[in-house]
Amino acid sequence: MAPKKAVPSLQDLSLEIVSASTLSAILDPSPSNEFNGIERLKTLNILLNSHILRCHPRFLSQLCVKGLKSIYSQSIGKKPNEFYKYREQIANHLFSVFSSVQPLMINTDEWSDDIFHNLVQQYDKLLNVKIFQSTQKYPADDSRELLRKRIFSRCSSWSQLQSFTMLYTCTDKIINIIALNCPLLQVLDVKFSSNVSDSCVRCLKKSRFLRKVHLSETHISSAGLAEFLTESDSSQLRDFECLFNGHRYILRNALLRMDQIAQHSSYTQFSKDSVAPFSSILIESFRCFDLDTQSLILLSKYFPSISELFLEYQQGMLDFSIIPQMMGSLSKLNLILPSIGNQPFKNAVLFCGSLITELDVLCGVQSHLNEMMSTVPLLCPNIEILKFKQIAFFDEDSFFPPRIEPPFKPFTKLKSLTWITCSQICYANFILKHAHDIKKIDVEAERAAEILFNDFLLIILETNRLQQLEHLRLMHSHNFTISLGMLEFVVANFERIASITCNLSSDDRRAMESFIKENNYDVKLL
Repeated sequence: MAPKKAVPSLQDLSLEIVSASTLSAILDPSPSNEFNGIERLKTLNILLNSHILRCHPRFLSQLCVKGLKSIYSQSIGKKPNEFYKYREQIANHLFSVFSSVQPLMINTDEWSDDIFHNLVQQYDKLLNVKIFQSTQKYPADDSRELLRKRIFSRCSSWSQLQSFTMLYTCTDKIINIIALNCPLLQVLDVKFSSNVSDSCVRCLKKSRFLRKVHLSETHISSAGLAEFLTESDSSQLRDFECLFNGHRYILRNALLRMDQIAQHSSYTQFSKDSVAPFSSILIESFRCFDLDTQSLILLSKYFPSISELFLEYQQGMLDFSIIPQMMGSLSKLNLILPSIGNQPFKNAVLFCGSLITELDVLCGVQSHLNEMMSTVPLLCPNIEILKFKQIAFFDEDSFFPPRIEPPFKPFTKLKSLTWITCSQICYANFILKHAHDIKKIDVEAERAAEILFNDFLLIILETNRLQQLEHLRLMHSHNFTISLGMLEFVVANFERIASITCNLSSDDRRAMESFIKENNYDVKLL
């Protein structure tokens, strides 16, 4: 086998379903290792399964990759107890492996409080912390109190912490501790935590260097939201997210409250420049759920610097025709819509097409998908990110349709494609054939798409088309192991590749080799 060229740009490797032998082949630090191009790997994301856990000493001994800064692991399968059986040994081995390395990030999932507490004691100069813990694992209030005492008792030493993310089990007390003890905090991302309420706002608004705040699916009220936006001490806040599924009135009432503050006769006591007390917050990126017309008007009035607007699951409450005239600084409109065929989608494309740079849509009807492929590229010429999810099977004949030709138009500026579907891989094939500058591909195929999946892979393998590719994720519901050959080929031939996630089986590799030979493609699988 010819030696492969090193790929120094490969820094992030994600292995979702992988065998222990494949992992050993990838991480083997010996000079003869075929994957000599991952010597600069910095991030390793692994879903741990029982096979890897049983051989954990050998597996963990190979994690000592030079420069590795982050490790994220979690358990899968029907026997989670197998993970708990080995997790103490895994954690202890991590301490020895990283004894001479200061990690920049620690992600936890299914890790006990004791393990994470030990990590905190081991590394007291963390810059980024992410905690993902299921509410099912910690159902009782006592466990959350235990989490606060054990993990965050060392928080006073996190003086350098810049980013904090916590999902599911965050509380007001945890946010207050972080806000008080981490003066350099720039990013706070808290989601799906019912114990986060207005009580955290008083401390949070005193953080002077916050530039990104995401508070979604929490119990913060309209008053708390308004208080933070009007009284925050951070003049650097540029990115704000507040998603409250099914409760659009929370944001609307918060904006109305801000409007009342601004119009109150005594508001000048808050500012020497006789302007609204929150005018120093120059938010540029704003993400919200189901915005209505009144809220849009107030948003454009008090945050005129918004250049990027994310709207999730818009129903029929927003007049898209006023967006271009109301938000003069808006340059990017990113939409997550419940359906391609509904009226909000048509209005958004018609009135704001030139502003739309990201489109995330669901589809359950064949005609709607055809409509998207026919009209969106023309009306939305600046789309860079396209995410498509099919939520229903199409008619039986559409599983294996003929190759698509015009009148479908290409997305000429596309940089990222996410295609999660039961069929219709051929549509993704068509898009990629005309997207030569694409940097990120994420495709999932299920059931009847097996044959079309091979056709899609061949387009990926045509290296003369996708030389800008940096991130690749290929998942197929019927495969359970990674094809080493596919991984080898991508690493060896895509010089810009930085992140790989796939679960291609050996059967897929043999099918690809056969298909390549039959079609006389000039592609070599190593």
